[in-house]
Amino acid sequence: MDPLIVIIVATAATAAVGRTAAAAYRRKSESLDALRKSWGHPAARAPKPEDARLYHDLRSADDDTWTLGDRTWNDLFMPQVFAQICHTRSAPGGQILYRMLRCPSFSTEEISNRNSVIESLSVKSGQRENLQQLLDALNSEDAAQLPNLFLTEMPLRPAYWWACPVLTLLMIAAIAGAIFNHGLVIVTIPLMITNLAVAKVFRDSVDAWIHPLRVCNTLVRQSRKVAETVNSGDCAGLKRLVQPINDAGPALAELDRTTRWLLFERNSSGDPIMILVEYINMILLLDVNSFLFAMEAIRKHHVVLGKLFETIGMVDALIGVASYRHSIKQWCVPQFHANSRKMSLQGALHPILPDGVPNSLEIDDHGILITGSNMSGKTTFIRTVAINTLLAQSIATCTAESYCAEMMGVESSIGRSDSLSEGRSFYMDEVETIGDFLEEADGEAPCMFIIDEIFRGTNTTERVAASKAVLDCLNQPGRSHIVLISTHDVELPNLLETPFDRYHFRESVVEGELEFDYLLRPGLSSTRNALRLLESRGYPAEVVADAMATARKIEDGLEQRRSLLELERAGS
Repeated sequence: MDPLIVIIVATAATAAVGRTAAAAYRRKSESLDALRKSWGHPAARAPKPEDARLYHDLRSADDDTWTLGDRTWNDLFMPQVFAQICHTRSAPGGQILYRMLRCPSFSTEEISNRNSVIESLSVKSGQRENLQQLLDALNSEDAAQLPNLFLTEMPLRPAYWWACPVLTLLMIAAIAGAIFNHGLVIVTIPLMITNLAVAKVFRDSVDAWIHPLRVCNTLVRQSRKVAETVNSGDCAGLKRLVQPINDAGPALAELDRTTRWLLFERNSSGDPIMILVEYINMILLLDVNSFLFAMEAIRKHHVVLGKLFETIGMVDALIGVASYRHSIKQWCVPQFHANSRKMSLQGALHPILPDGVPNSLEIDDHGILITGSNMSGKTTFIRTVAINTLLAQSIATCTAESYCAEMMGVESSIGRSDSLSEGRSFYMDEVETIGDFLEEADGEAPCMFIIDEIFRGTNTTERVAASKAVLDCLNQPGRSHIVLISTHDVELPNLLETPFDRYHFRESVVEGELEFDYLLRPGLSSTRNALRLLESRGYPAEVVADAMATARKIEDGLEQRRSLLELERAGS
């Protein structure tokens, strides 16, 4: 061969390889740049609510782990908090983070281990970025369906399963024969139609499994790569975290071997080549046979699959928490003690109000009662306390200067509404909720009860009477619970027989408008700015004067009643 031709061909091949390598390097560099720019920001593709909670819902079906109820989850605006915290790169990471928030830990050792991993991932950016790039492969809606593979019952392999590989072999033989003997086309076409029908029926019967099956092998492969990356580092906490992957051994190899052909691709691009590939797949029953051969391995090793999912999800979730810490101005690692009725929360902010006004609270064996006008900050503050308790026991990160308390459950009664479709009233809904609180208060496990405007769905006399009885029951000395209540009922504080520390939020009227400083202050609210606002809005002077006089009479009556109660208590 002419040496010149050899040189030209070699040069062209070298240039092609160089261009390919350069393009790959450029893509990797761009991906890494995008990854670094995303640090400290929520996930670009936020998980759908139904996807985020899928793993939690399936786990909770047969799990007795203490779980934050839907009512409290929504009362505390936790969907919005989750969206703010979710800096994960994969569907499993988002689902594990969601589960962590719904099922706070009661183990100080577990929270300490999580924090040590988060701290390590915060500073070791090289290892962290390698892990994030691996996790990106599972950032899809298909990956969000993976829990179905190990938390729901796999379909049994049909008795006729052996017919599918036989049909595949017959189809290959018929196509090969038709190439040499065109008369065999008469056999090939009916066989092709049969295989297409089998593929259609089979795919319809396993439709619920198709999405997770597409990424099953990706989970297996990326788990192995994540473990290799972690094992090459020096973080002992991370190494402990990926130990289930290391222990999978032969099961991991079998799953890798049997799931690598599980594609079940759907062509939506209109690409003629992809359409052809999909039809070849269906005619030869390739994905059908792959599933039939793999399903026994998946059934056999479903526990291992679950451990892979949970491990890789936890790694991603903790990387996400490290990113979240980087995104906020103020946070602290929580401290825990063994006194269930003591709590210290300093400079606390609501996670979704980072520019809000920080407030502090000390709880020492007493309940907490907060008064103040609407919009003054009462409800936001009690939500802030409860949310920081959940964050402390899940992601080891509080949006406060400091946090110290015992580990406890959280229950709330804040967002109540009538339900016309169920014929349920405001009051009846709250009666059932508070009844659940009283049952839980009989248990030994510490719990924080957050109540906003208790029994506001009924008349004043019955509301105050029922509220007094319930709060004294929840706040009994000797019980291990913390009770936080916000109320407008000025009669209630003087009726309570158990100790409640009193706080309030204040407002002022400036140029006819209410203004709030959102600062928590000791004592009960004593302002009459609501009545002053009537005056500023042009209400008749006699109406304002009448309202002021009536307010004084009510307060005088309350003061007399308080004095009588104190005398009665002193006499008894």
